[in-house]
Amino acid sequence: MDLLLILISITVLSNCTYAMIAPFFPIEAERKGVSIPMIGCIIGIYSVAVIINSTIVGKVMLYVGRSNITIIGLLVMGTTMIGFALSYYIEDRTTFIVVTLFIRFFQGLASSAIQVSAYSIVTLEYPDKMATVIGYIEASIGAGLTLGPLLGSVMFYFGGYTAPFFAFGLFFYFIVFVGRSKINQLENTSSFRKHTEGIDNNEKHEKFIEDLPKQKRSNEAFKDFVDNDSSVSESDKKDPPEGKDVFSKVPILKLLTYKQFVFAMVSGTFGYFIGSFVEPILALRLKNTYHFRDSIVSLFFVIHFMGYMVFSPLVQYIPHRFEKRLVMMFGLVLSFITLMFYGPSKMLNLPEDWHLMLIGIILVGGSIAL
Repeated sequence: MDLLLILISITVLSNCTYAMIAPFFPIEAERKGVSIPMIGCIIGIYSVAVIINSTIVGKVMLYVGRSNITIIGLLVMGTTMIGFALSYYIEDRTTFIVVTLFIRFFQGLASSAIQVSAYSIVTLEYPDKMATVIGYIEASIGAGLTLGPLLGSVMFYFGGYTAPFFAFGLFFYFIVFVGRSKINQLENTSSFRKHTEGIDNNEKHEKFIEDLPKQKRSNEAFKDFVDNDSSVSESDKKDPPEGKDVFSKVPILKLLTYKQFVFAMVSGTFGYFIGSFVEPILALRLKNTYHFRDSIVSLFFVIHFMGYMVFSPLVQYIPHRFEKRLVMMFGLVLSFITLMFYGPSKMLNLPEDWHLMLIGIILVGGSIAL
């Protein structure tokens, strides 16, 4: 339980930093003469860094260690927050754009390092409760995305633009130096250590996978990914031999030939797109069109992510008689409907009313969770 609490805590904190800038950074950037498309690039380059680093950090983790990856991620995250605070004093528009793009990119690198570590740990440590603990991690992501705009806006209101960045940056440093012993537990969990004593770091992960009991493998996932793969023998398809990781025989690029994988990837991409595409424009729209105060603007962002936080742990209770693909398709259809209110859509002749926007914001979080 202590391990899960550590993972949840750092996941919440990491996602706070992603979302906290949405209510006030676009307004400050516009004041410095930055265009809305460029504001979107600054906010969105975070996700580009996550995509790039997520494919690398898993392999690096085998050599560096999960606890070290987490500590490095926390330190880099704290440094980027301090960098964002100092960017306030840059008046030249071009310099401001270059510096914030650079900082935001490294912020994404740090976040992906932290969260890949978290997912790696829960899949290894809780194979029999994977759906439940991943639901908790997903809920903690939603909690971070919800708390980030709220805390950021409160500190922005009382301390100005630099206050939330300095506060979060120093807090990251505090966590590393005070809680390092707890973070080191990520490398010393009993189930991982049991299978890796006396083995070099670059062999630990492979040895752990080899020693996993058969019942802890996912039979459905195994069947989906190897049934049509000619590189896997017929005997291995029927019953993967003990101590042999058949999954490693599936090349990464070949995953793109499996319909199930592509469908899950496309659905996940749409989910994140739906949840994040409004971040560069929502604050400006609420300020310029409806003339809301900063506190009300931040409340919209809190509600935006709260639905995701609430629904994520509940998805696991959907009856198993419903195929996951059908649930995901329903989520995509629901997203389409909610986005019509989000606009509100002029194609449907919906009135320009912030109440309709609020309905869309509430429902879109639930659709993403599905």
